[in-house]
Amino acid sequence: MRLITEDCETGAVTGIDGVLLRAAELNRTGQHAEALRLLRPVVRSHPDHAVAWCHFAAALLDDGQHEPALNAARRAAVVDPTLEWAHRLASLALTEMDRPAEAVLAAREAARLKPGEWRCQVALAEALVADGRAGSTEAVEAARHAVRLAPHEARPREVLGDVALAGRRLDDAERAYRDALRIDPGSEHAELNLTLVRRLRSGGNGHAPAPPPPGVETVAWGLLRQVALVQGVGGLALLFAGYPRPGQGLAWLGLLLCLVVAALVLAFGRRVPVPALRGLPRTLPRRPLMGVTAVLLAIGFVLLLVWSAVHAVWPLSIQAVAISWLTSALAAAAVLTHRALTRLRTDQERG
Repeated sequence: MRLITEDCETGAVTGIDGVLLRAAELNRTGQHAEALRLLRPVVRSHPDHAVAWCHFAAALLDDGQHEPALNAARRAAVVDPTLEWAHRLASLALTEMDRPAEAVLAAREAARLKPGEWRCQVALAEALVADGRAGSTEAVEAARHAVRLAPHEARPREVLGDVALAGRRLDDAERAYRDALRIDPGSEHAELNLTLVRRLRSGGNGHAPAPPPPGVETVAWGLLRQVALVQGVGGLALLFAGYPRPGQGLAWLGLLLCLVVAALVLAFGRRVPVPALRGLPRTLPRRPLMGVTAVLLAIGFVLLLVWSAVHAVWPLSIQAVAISWLTSALAAAAVLTHRALTRLRTDQERG
């Protein structure tokens, strides 16, 4: 996260520099909890240090704590309203929280304060896409301006492609994704979306399905992470308790575990708007890892539910629970893979 060290050079207090740089390195390597442990005393003892609050917000964002990250970014903006980093972090947090209209306002302020920073233009374009305004002149110009500012970076071209794809301009999207792949041949984002563009064009309708807002995908990944944790830990407990011959009383524990998972899914359904829920299946061709994770968890859930229901009246072996736990463990590995890929992307986007 090179941006952290760059921002740290502007206005940092001498006694805090080492802590901020160390926290930035920890955050860059994925040790978010350790970075937060270092940063909390700093923001408590130096509440008027805007850059420290930005470091804190960035670490919270990477740790998936979006609302606390927003609060920290806003605190930084109050301390120093001219610090574009604070407004940009607020925009990223608001986008993740599925509040795109507010994200647009924060990104606009960041771009106004530092129009020559390509990451500000990227944040503005992304927020406008999330707000359903990919076809607006502002979104297109922000993405193009980011490309002009950073011609050797892949990320601005990926976002330019996203703007074009969401605006149903398939030729422009394909060109942008190809350019991104020329700069970064390993760009999974550009490769997946280029495949989607080709599929849409071969279908003959030329219309891209509207994906759900980025914040909804984040919430969906949060659900998958929770379900993987519950099924994984619960299934492992059942295995230990039921090996080698499970008592029939374990069936009720299995059913209780299934109820907990169902409650998590129900809470997700109530939290996410119906149109966004309907859009989630359409995003799976672009997010195969999400689809694989969901299928693995569904298999594990069905196996556990059937085993629990049958075992309550007819004794069974523990084998089905073992398979259920294995699928949940594989899903957990997929969730961790997604988190690692997301960190790489956000590191590039922020610096």
